Amino acid sequence: MANVKAVEIYESGKLDEVFEKTLHPGGLTLTNRIAEIAQINRDSNVLDIGCGRGESALFLTKKYKCRVVGIDSSKKLPRPNHEKVNFLVADAERLPLTSQSFDIVFSECSFSQLSDKKKAAKEVKRVLKPGGKFLFHDVFLKKEADVKDFPMPCISGAMTLEGYLELLENIGFQEPYVEDHSKELKKIGYKILTTYGTIENFLSIFDAEKTELKNLKLKLGYALISVTRR
Repeated sequence: MANVKAVEIYESGKLDEVFEKTLHPGGLTLTNRIAEIAQINRDSNVLDIGCGRGESALFLTKKYKCRVVGIDSSKKLPRPNHEKVNFLVADAERLPLTSQSFDIVFSECSFSQLSDKKKAAKEVKRVLKPGGKFLFHDVFLKKEADVKDFPMPCISGAMTLEGYLELLENIGFQEPYVEDHSKELKKIGYKILTTYGTIENFLSIFDAEKTELKNLKLKLGYALISVTRR
């Protein structure tokens, strides 16, 4: 299940100045990169986990003519304005979807926020067709750290790259592929400073009264990960 507080904050629009409509680093450029790696085409059935306002789902449908289902914990999902897009309020750890029904499953800065990533990854594997791909881009820790109390859900739930890959491998995913897009995280950091002045001011959005200095100095990266269901 996604972090409830995070959903409320994203719904409020308080992060729009930093993340804009897509609500994730890299915007539609990284969404398009997912499409390129996955070789999405008009015959693809695609699932977007944590679809937010549906910007990525609509982008993919319009550009690649594919069919997309977007799920999110938020009840403020957009109304689809395209015949090949559907949005559902659903839990990523209990997907209300038929097994082996998707060619591609992707997630954008959402996987880190799931409370039970192993259960969610098993659900992703279940709904993927054999040979289908799971792709996501997300925050990662450059070294192990205690981040569970960090106020930003995408950081408090982040893992190392090795941790993400091990989790997926243990479930049975194969053919791991990783691209480092940490420059996108730096761009977000710059926007935060120019918009809010300090990191502390930005973190106050998350009702964080105090954040330990060691957490503020975390070494973070941002990566796109692709694995295949066999």
